[in-house]
Amino acid sequence: MNPRNTFALVVLTAAIFAFIFLVEPRFQKPKLGPPRVLPDLNTNTLTAVQVLTPQFEIRAERAGRGWRLIKPLAYPAQNATVEAFLIAVMGLPPQFQITAQELQNHPSVNEEYGLDTPLATLVFQQTGEQPRQLKLGKFTAPGDGMVDFKALFKILAGAGYDGWLVQEAEQDPRMAHPFTYAEQGNRHLRELCAASGLKAA
Repeated sequence: MNPRNTFALVVLTAAIFAFIFLVEPRFQKPKLGPPRVLPDLNTNTLTAVQVLTPQFEIRAERAGRGWRLIKPLAYPAQNATVEAFLIAVMGLPPQFQITAQELQNHPSVNEEYGLDTPLATLVFQQTGEQPRQLKLGKFTAPGDGMVDFKALFKILAGAGYDGWLVQEAEQDPRMAHPFTYAEQGNRHLRELCAASGLKAA
């Protein structure tokens, strides 16, 4: 074989490999995972986590490689439980988003979603950042919230459920007319029953 041809093939092969490993990855779009409620939350940089409700407060702070309860009493925390909680929160996908336009059109959006006096507020403190809050709003009528009732009703139908379904719609009557929301929830539950094969009286 001609040494000149061999050298040319080696150079061409090296150029192809260089293109594949150095240039081509720059043109590929990065693979994005599903969106998350708190996309920048990182368990490695968290220094404290708090759960606030109207009745109580729980606060844990990082202590070395583990966690320590600070409130309601100072005590070593169960590290695995705290880490599992944080991983679950980090993976929370948003069910829907409220756009800036919707916020402008609804000046009382906090009241509408039960965020003015939430059931609970989760507070996350990361190194060198402002605390982040995740508020858990109040209940609303079935079909008007984030619960995947369709999947639940499929499970009930698959198990042959033949019992009662009790509906509760807990809203501020000044914000949501009780009868209107009871009708809305009832209609939604009947539609789910029909779609899943459950009988509704």
